Amino acid sequence: MIASSFRPVDVYGNPNLAPETATNYSIGMLFDTGPFTASIDYFLYEIEDTITVEPLSGMVSTLFGDPANCTDPAYDGLRERFQFNDGGGVPGAGTCAAANIARVRTGWVNGGDLQSSGIDFIVNYDFGDVLGGQLNGGVTATYMLGNELGPETVEGVVVQEGFDGVGYLNFQTTAYPVPEWKARGFLEY
Repeated sequence: MIASSFRPVDVYGNPNLAPETATNYSIGMLFDTGPFTASIDYFLYEIEDTITVEPLSGMVSTLFGDPANCTDPAYDGLRERFQFNDGGGVPGAGTCAAANIARVRTGWVNGGDLQSSGIDFIVNYDFGDVLGGQLNGGVTATYMLGNELGPETVEGVVVQEGFDGVGYLNFQTTAYPVPEWKARGFLEY
C-alpha cells in the first residue's frame, strides 16, 4: 500500500544474482540421566549476499520522506523506479509525489548480510510404562539472541538501515517475523 491506496508494483528478475553463502557455527551439550535427556545448543549463521526483493516501503519513505528527495540529484536513480500519473508512463517523469504514484519497479537483488544467533533447548522425560503403554513428554524451544540484517540500497541510496529484527513483525522490510521465543511441547503415549 502506498499513500493509503494500492498501486501496481512490478518485481523484476535479476540474471546477475550471486548465490547466498553462509558460515555456520554451533556448539552444544547433551545430558542423559536415564529417563531424563536434554540438550542445549548455541548457533550462529552468517549469511552473505542474501537474496531478497528490494524493500518497497523503504523506497517510498526514502524518496518521499520529510524532507522529500524528489529534486536531489543523488536520488535520480531511485526516482526513475517510480512512474507518476501525469508522467505519460515515462519512469521518473511527472509530479514527484507519493499521492501521484502510478506504479513502482522493484527487483530481486543480493541484499544486506544477515547474522542470526540463538540457543536451542530440548528436554525429554520417559515416564516408562503407564497403563500398558509408553509415556514420553518434553519441550523443544529456541531463544533468539539476534537476527541482524545489514542495510539495503537501491540505486546507490540506502533505503533501509540495518537492524536487529528479533521480536518484531518486520512488516514491509526485507526480514521475516522473528519471535524471541519459539517453543513446542509434546506428549506421546
